Amino acid sequence: MKHLKKLLALGLVLCLILALAACAKNDTPTTTTAAPETTAAAPATTTAAPETTAAPGYELEEISVLDDDRIAIKITGMENDEIWGPVLKVEMENKTDKKLEFTVNEASVNGVSYFSYFDSELPAGKKANDKISFSDEELNETLGEFTDIWLRFRVREAGNWDADDLAQEEVHVYPLGQEAASRYVYTPDGDDKVLVDNEDCTVILTGGKTGDFWAYAMGIFLENKTDRTLSFTADDVSLNGYVCDPYWSVRVQPHGMSISDMAWSEDELEENGIKTVEELEYVFRVYESEGWLEGDLLKANVNLNLTNGDLQVAFVEDEPDPEPDPTNPGRTDWPDIPEDTDISPLVGSWIYRMNFKDAMAASGQLEDMEESMGEEFVAILEDLELALTLDLNEDASFVMGFDRDSALTAVKGMVQGLAQALPAMMAETYGMTMEEFNELLEKQGVTMEDLLAQMMESMDPEDMIEDLEEASVSGTFAYEDGKLYLASDEDDVSILNVELDEDELRIVGVEGDDVDALEGMEALCPMVFTRN
Repeated sequence: MKHLKKLLALGLVLCLILALAACAKNDTPTTTTAAPETTAAAPATTTAAPETTAAPGYELEEISVLDDDRIAIKITGMENDEIWGPVLKVEMENKTDKKLEFTVNEASVNGVSYFSYFDSELPAGKKANDKISFSDEELNETLGEFTDIWLRFRVREAGNWDADDLAQEEVHVYPLGQEAASRYVYTPDGDDKVLVDNEDCTVILTGGKTGDFWAYAMGIFLENKTDRTLSFTADDVSLNGYVCDPYWSVRVQPHGMSISDMAWSEDELEENGIKTVEELEYVFRVYESEGWLEGDLLKANVNLNLTNGDLQVAFVEDEPDPEPDPTNPGRTDWPDIPEDTDISPLVGSWIYRMNFKDAMAASGQLEDMEESMGEEFVAILEDLELALTLDLNEDASFVMGFDRDSALTAVKGMVQGLAQALPAMMAETYGMTMEEFNELLEKQGVTMEDLLAQMMESMDPEDMIEDLEEASVSGTFAYEDGKLYLASDEDDVSILNVELDEDELRIVGVEGDDVDALEGMEALCPMVFTRN
């Protein structure tokens, strides 16, 4: 039943997407992406860019990253900027008849992920010079000399979310020469807490701290030892027993590392009357980024007592598959599927359209979303909907999945709404007025538009719905006495209590021993499917 339940639970997918959107509130300081592993002997790269050496002082020779009939990208040098610190100088050319957007969507320094600042729009047929900045002073101090910079450039048509990328190119830059390239090595501190260290990953809590922007932050070092991209998340986070979610989430490329902070603002601590953080508790999860529906690679309940330093980690094992039922060969779940039932009344294509705002209200989350995201963002939800499709065929086969067009339209609307809401959210997070926040950016030589473009780069609607497109479930079905039996190809069986009219199929409940997997669906029942 687990596969079908995962799909049906995505009937509340707006909660997931909105949570991802809400992450942007804290993503700048806490979300990172690491690059493929490199070594001094033979750093890994997927591009054909020439190897380049450099004399001390960052005097780079020119590197051609890409040069074809549409696009040219060259790295022309490196220098230390008074405001931004180390910067790479880039020359771009748009050879097409459309405006293009050039970005760096992933980067690392010495093998550690780095949120670099680079976003440039170039009109058709034009050239431009720009800079890629690395302005995290704390991280720069930690990493030391830049010996190996890995970048992934992304080029696409500006303002066109539906267009495919024109290019994604990776390149390594060796500021001190390839022979001097080195990989960062984390040196454990006596107060560090090792959460996990196995063949897949290393996770170390590096201690709590306060800062200019955050009332409290817990440092975290991550290393992905696998050949797969991994995601690290923290669910059900509480401080001193109070739910206080930092929206921390980190995506780490194969053999990459990450140094990040799970951080909380002063307002979050004040709202819960927390003056001193004494206990941190959460559910820690590690899973494959491209296969999150397949389950967790690692899951653990974590409880850290900051008063005495005691760390309790209780790993959660996946439940074993049930033993096959000898009376029902081929099935590992319950119950037997009725045979020779009349399925003709249900045969056809059905669709369930879910209004985001109504669903949020029904699930009791609208008020919290309005408080965290603002009225302007919530208003956008009124015109957004997601469609769940159910095809019941004459041969007793079925397919359940999401309508791609409605999902893409909905996510685009939320991303656009988030772009409108983010400036005020960011200013509030840092305890500033919009005027003060803009002045701060101006002093750093950055516009609000530049900052938003960088943050929204990681929220491509096409990428966000990719998992939805892969989440369809298929199998066989039967119908008897108001019960719709769905047996998936993975040998899972679900029983849906339904009410059937000629053109309406209402799901009014779900039977089973494991209905907790559908927690939250009660708020949406009855789910009314209409003939499509």
